[in-house]
Amino acid sequence: MSSTNFQSELGENENIITVRHRRTHTGLGREQIKFLQEQIPESQRKAWEACIERDLNTKDAFERDFVRYVETTLARSMYNCDDAAAYRATAYSVRDRLITRWNKTQQTLTLENPKRVYYLSIEFLMGRTLDNSMINLGIKDMIREGISELGFNIEDIIDAETDAALGNGGLGRLAACFLDSLSSLNLPAWGYGLRYQYGLN
Repeated sequence: MSSTNFQSELGENENIITVRHRRTHTGLGREQIKFLQEQIPESQRKAWEACIERDLNTKDAFERDFVRYVETTLARSMYNCDDAAAYRATAYSVRDRLITRWNKTQQTLTLENPKRVYYLSIEFLMGRTLDNSMINLGIKDMIREGISELGFNIEDIIDAETDAALGNGGLGRLAACFLDSLSSLNLPAWGYGLRYQYGLN
């Protein structure tokens, strides 16, 4: 059964509740997710789950991802991979480890359907995202070792990151602290701001 068929059955089922919170035009609500979970054939579910990477937080897994991103996404090789390219490959690899948790969080929030917090600020001073993400995931030492084996220094890679153009004033630091606190308290919150085109403010 294809995803298109899923959608057509959703439209014919009277028990499906209209989505009241939709992050994207393809977003699904709580009842729709439950309905789809029951409709996916077991063979398709097993094939999908067999392809899920189980242990991403190992040095070997990181090194494989790093080299794959350098040679495919960035179209480089070991001969012309500089610190800037190494930073991007590392960032892509860390993002993969964040996205799996992000997806689980979004599905959990959709199923539980709690009230959400939306924080608007004209600026966010977030700091270096790559370094913060590695620390929060507890994988910085592992990546330090893996990146060293591949011929790079993790401090040079961290230094290659530029400040996000989200504003850099005192208000931005306060907004970032609010987001950190909301995350630490496991509150379903989103921050909205401006991405500046000219300069940081």
